[in-house]
Amino acid sequence: PSPRVRMRPKPPGHVWAWIVVAVSIVIFLALGAWLTRTSVVEERQPRLSDQDTVHRLARRFKERWRQVPGPPSIYLAQGIAAYRRGDVPEAVRRLGMSVALHPDGVDAWLWLVVASLEQPAMDDSLSASDSGALVYAVGQLRPNHPLLPVALGRIALHQGANERALISVGARPETLPGRVLRLQAMGSKATVMDAQSVLSLAPAHTGACLVAARVMSDSGAYREAIGILDGCLGAGAGVSVAKRIAELRTSSGSDWPETLDSTAVPD
Repeated sequence: PSPRVRMRPKPPGHVWAWIVVAVSIVIFLALGAWLTRTSVVEERQPRLSDQDTVHRLARRFKERWRQVPGPPSIYLAQGIAAYRRGDVPEAVRRLGMSVALHPDGVDAWLWLVVASLEQPAMDDSLSASDSGALVYAVGQLRPNHPLLPVALGRIALHQGANERALISVGARPETLPGRVLRLQAMGSKATVMDAQSVLSLAPAHTGACLVAARVMSDSGAYREAIGILDGCLGAGAGVSVAKRIAELRTSSGSDWPETLDSTAVPD
């Protein structure tokens, strides 16, 4: 008998396998191209350390702190904590360690500018010219950084332009460095409220403690002044606050106890 003729086509079999392989190759190539484009874009993004000034300063701090283990975020946090106490030299030291390990850390650089110009001429502090170049470099990359106006105000105050510093930082600065800058730029016109705006964010800030006590004692409110200083001392303020308490007790001629509860200062 004649063989039976097949009327239906052969099943696709290996054809589907080739289709799957082809689709997989297309997807793989597309993904590779996308990743390549992404990496190229990221590599082309400008970095702070690309600036000559930043590169030079970073090299200086790397040489200064070559033995610090890191991570840089720890030193940044320690520097800010020291600044909150009013210990500017320690803040500068710790912030220098942070930028030594992470030269692209914008926050650490701006904090370092602020602290350096607050107490210039320290071993680890930035000069006024280097601070200006750093602020310019940051402004090119992060023009909306909240510490940038404060850094600009610090430069102005360092140049003796108090009014320009006050304009830069504004009437109601939100950041601690901004409030400290305003307090210092006000000079002898600083009020208790100016000092208390700092103490609301940093209760142990030595400079603000002393300013608030000075304003109160100048008006004859010695007990209130000592109450403010006592609150600062309890928050962790330094030896200078304790010395000022002793001086106020002596100058007021009052035999008060060694510690007092912090007394609210009237508006």
